[in-house]
Amino acid sequence: MSDKNEFPISDSTFLLSAFAILGACVSSFLTFILKSRCTSISCCGIHIVRDVIPADAIVQMEQNRQVQAEPSVVTRT
Repeated sequence: MSDKNEFPISDSTFLLSAFAILGACVSSFLTFILKSRCTSISCCGIHIVRDVIPADAIVQMEQNRQVQAEPSVVTRT
């Protein structure tokens, strides 16, 4: 048997994995909040009231971005 019969909390691989899982959970939660269309968010005793960009304005911005990203074609005559 091994001499190490303790929980692997002191193992660096375990700690790195735990922080990665925690970071992924926090990141997905923040992404959910950013993509939310709610004007009022309340969680864990924190209440946030924010201005949300209308959906049609977002669509218009994406269309403008696509038009600007298209390369212009130069023809030689």
